[in-house]
Amino acid sequence: MGARHSGKIRPMDAQRLPQLRPLWHGRALALIGILVVALNLRASTNLLSSIYPYIRESFDVSPLVVGIIGTIAPFSFALAALVTPRIGRRLGIEAALLLAIALIVLGHILRTAAPNHWFLMLGAALSLIGTGMGNVLLPPAIKKYFPDRIGLMTAMYMTLMSVSATVPALIGVPMSESVGWRMSLVVWVCTAAVAVIPWVVELRNARQSPGGTNTADLIADPTQSHVPVWRSPTAWAITLVLAVSSINGYVSYAWLAIMMPDVAGLDTSGSALMLAVYGVTGLPPALIIPILASRMKRADRLVHLGTAFFMIGWLGFLIAPANGTWVWGTILGFGGLLFPLSLVLINLRSRTTATSMTVSGFAQVGAYLFAGIGPIVVGVLHEVQGDWHGVLIFLTIVTIPAFVGGIVLGRNRMIDDELAVHRAQSPTPTKGA
Repeated sequence: MGARHSGKIRPMDAQRLPQLRPLWHGRALALIGILVVALNLRASTNLLSSIYPYIRESFDVSPLVVGIIGTIAPFSFALAALVTPRIGRRLGIEAALLLAIALIVLGHILRTAAPNHWFLMLGAALSLIGTGMGNVLLPPAIKKYFPDRIGLMTAMYMTLMSVSATVPALIGVPMSESVGWRMSLVVWVCTAAVAVIPWVVELRNARQSPGGTNTADLIADPTQSHVPVWRSPTAWAITLVLAVSSINGYVSYAWLAIMMPDVAGLDTSGSALMLAVYGVTGLPPALIIPILASRMKRADRLVHLGTAFFMIGWLGFLIAPANGTWVWGTILGFGGLLFPLSLVLINLRSRTTATSMTVSGFAQVGAYLFAGIGPIVVGVLHEVQGDWHGVLIFLTIVTIPAFVGGIVLGRNRMIDDELAVHRAQSPTPTKGA
């Protein structure tokens, strides 16, 4: 107990790395549960955007309401990230995931049956809070059930999240035209409800086998509670990387197609295609980066690569928008590698499921608050200046913190070890104090 901690990552043999097991071995339901939840995590955000014209045939939905619903997402995610670690520690991962799924399903039902825009907004808020809980809980769920397959499982669930971001737009309009907009939402009620089945079974198994897979990790170390996670530089570094990824993503999806006619002279269809290019280029990193990061000793190189992609993309649009327009858009899209990288780093730099859950919540609170402010700042800058130069400079500058985060991550430290150093240096609280 009196050993000194350097805060450095210990040699791999000293980290008691878990032995590789077949992916399905004794954890098939957890695998299905994680993937089905992942399939629902972006649908809640994009569910309504393509079908508002059909909803307006039933009741009025003003542009202000559309804007409010769009703004709800990042702040709902931040709120969920703030409370979910405590809920997860109290209830356990399985029960917390069931609560998240219940909120998503209830939110979808409210939106499906909405008689007016108030119910539409309430349903959006509930489903997005459930989605935010799922965002926080999936990394520790992978840490608990798949400690030997962190890179692969993160790649799989990130890919399904990317799929769920595009499917609503693809099927929403055709289904709304053929069976009505309400029935198009029923599909997602059913998709979310399916996720209940594996997690009900896993919850029963966890309660029947309290000594099962990594269950002890969720029992908080009473001494560690005296060292808040914000004392870890590595946790802050992951937060910076996730925040930069999130603000670039939210700004791009909100404004990229709008700014392209003025910046690069693209017409409406060309601007929409630019946004599609941005989205599609994010799929390969979702598949590759988590696996690559789990095998590399220097994650900082990937962080700096993603940061460079974002900066080159925005600077390209600023300096030479007409020459290489599509090159800049593609490069900008590859900057999205920071998102899967930051999520896999939560597990790669945590020794226990409890640490993973705490860091997941901590990082996502800061990231989504930062991301929620981004599109608003862009709108104000454009309104004040009347052009996009200030916006492009702003987006270049806000990407710099990820470079700083990469420097910290280059020190190759584990969050648990950093907290252990602070714990060892802190006076031990006396009994009854």
